[in-house]
Amino acid sequence: MSILLVRSPHSFSIFNRSMIQVDDLPLSDILNSELIVGVFKEENIQFGIADEDVYTPAITLWAMISQCLSSGTARSCKAASGRVVSLWAQIANRVIAQNAGNYCRAKAKIPISAIRKITRRLAANVELTSIAFDDVSLPLDAEQSEERLSPPVIAAIRAQPNCGRLILADGFTVDGPDTPANQAKYPQNPAQAEGLGFPILRCVVLISLVTGMLCDLAFASYRGKETGETALLRQIKGSLRPDDTLVAEQTR
Repeated sequence: MSILLVRSPHSFSIFNRSMIQVDDLPLSDILNSELIVGVFKEENIQFGIADEDVYTPAITLWAMISQCLSSGTARSCKAASGRVVSLWAQIANRVIAQNAGNYCRAKAKIPISAIRKITRRLAANVELTSIAFDDVSLPLDAEQSEERLSPPVIAAIRAQPNCGRLILADGFTVDGPDTPANQAKYPQNPAQAEGLGFPILRCVVLISLVTGMLCDLAFASYRGKETGETALLRQIKGSLRPDDTLVAEQTR
């Protein structure tokens, strides 16, 4: 994520500017600050108001996204707080101390519900843009579909007279940080000796097969009551709409 001059550490326009999303680039009408501002108001997220505060909501969210876009050691909280130091030097000629602890405390003030709303609304906006671009209110013939979509199975489904979305439901597991709290809530694989494994989370996602964006996600412990993929899918079924086509893999 490039660091460019932004007007204010309180402005969410930092995302468009830092990702060089000017008006003539494709994400400029999707990644807009008004969407994020609206979600933060709904969630009543207020901190970093004082002049001496380093971690405003905008800068904290920017740093969180910078972690997701980074890899290796650059994905750590320490590295993210270092990028905030550079950002402050750019936007205000202000020298601040690198403090990963302060960043982590600020990050905890942004609830998962806010991140989920932003993600879902971005996905919905991109889907609408895709529909407007492709004019899929009318069915595409096979040749048009194959030119625009891949793999062919997606093209075949989209060629049908269906005005709904094409959504993939998929399940997977991920390892969580090895903390006592996570071990209690998301136990490790019992086949592993105690202290040698990581907490395991089972996840189910809904992904647009047209845009590739995440529409919703549910997660739980990988074993136990109501933690199977079917149970998790029921938790997010409200994100599906009439006329949607749901694609899922059947496992035995």
